[in-house]
Amino acid sequence: MGGAWVHWTQPQVFAELQRYGLDKFDITTPSSKNGEVLVKRLRNESVRIETQKDQEATMADTTSAMMELLDFDGQGGRGVVAFPFDTRSSAAANPDYLAVDKLSIAERANQLANLNETQKEGVIELASSFFGISGEEASFLELLHMNSLCYFNDALVEEATMKYKISDGTSALALAMLNDFKGHRIMSAPVSAITQQPDGCMVTLSSGKQFLGSKVISTIPANVALSIHYDPPLSDVRQEGLSQGFTPGKIDKILATTSRNLKDGLSITCEGGDMPFLSGFADGVQLKDQSLITMLSNPDVDIDSSDSTIRLLDMLHPEGLDITSVRAHLWSKDPFSNGVMGCRKPGFVSKYWEELRKPHGDLFFCGSDWAEGWRGFISGAFEDSYRVTREILR
Repeated sequence: MGGAWVHWTQPQVFAELQRYGLDKFDITTPSSKNGEVLVKRLRNESVRIETQKDQEATMADTTSAMMELLDFDGQGGRGVVAFPFDTRSSAAANPDYLAVDKLSIAERANQLANLNETQKEGVIELASSFFGISGEEASFLELLHMNSLCYFNDALVEEATMKYKISDGTSALALAMLNDFKGHRIMSAPVSAITQQPDGCMVTLSSGKQFLGSKVISTIPANVALSIHYDPPLSDVRQEGLSQGFTPGKIDKILATTSRNLKDGLSITCEGGDMPFLSGFADGVQLKDQSLITMLSNPDVDIDSSDSTIRLLDMLHPEGLDITSVRAHLWSKDPFSNGVMGCRKPGFVSKYWEELRKPHGDLFFCGSDWAEGWRGFISGAFEDSYRVTREILR
């Protein structure tokens, strides 16, 4: 229910997929104009469904505003993030880099005097939708960084993040790595404390069981890193970075199957009011006669396979979706993730980036949250594992 989409522009994960012979992909069904709908629901109003034809003028306006939003430097942002995989070099190459780091997406939009309030609201919502947080909390630099990974090509951003899936499933990659590992492992064993002492690092589980090692690598996500007790304590800057530097992306994921043949694709956008869903799209074939639909929902919505949920999903299309099953993972309520990826707030690089990547004695923090490139993706997790491995070997 996560980490589904991969791409050859994500170099670390693609190399590993090739190594394990898993570089065969399924394609998320592209959506044609006939397959796109916009669902609007204002509080206390009925649902209104607009077709693609109704939206074309609005979308063109928003696309133009987005290009202006990104064009901080007269080069579409290319001069700001010159080195997508090297923060220090990007900062050294452009004195505006750290100035951009201080801006939220909303603050950047409000700099654009020739946009009216409706255009600003539209572009803020579109720009921050990828991160699943508000435009006031999302870093504008993070938006530029995502675009830089895709050569500032809007079409490639969508292709690289929402089109190709591993044919054998993400679990095949996880199992290949697990089978490669020759050490000991213990599952279903939450960690409660990490203590450094003269004879090494002690990891204490919630069961009370303890393990001692010379070094410890923690891949606990930034969203929940402070749920662990550390002795000696983390530095004040690191604690502040973990508690104040990120906003957890609160998006839950729903998979539904339908007996309809979605040959035209499907793309649903929900706006306004108390709609529980954010968006949905055709996502390949689940069984021979069942199309798969991925829905993203607002947090704190109790999504299950009840009849009411199926009926609500069904009404998101003018002709109905003929939903046959629904399953979900509520990332917003998952105690081991507290949402999806941790999204950087404005000022993150200036305040916290260096400190959060340092070892804490013999404890090393590692994972996609600390990656220079594809943060929030499996490729970023591989990238950062190479960095931490080099540090420990040195």
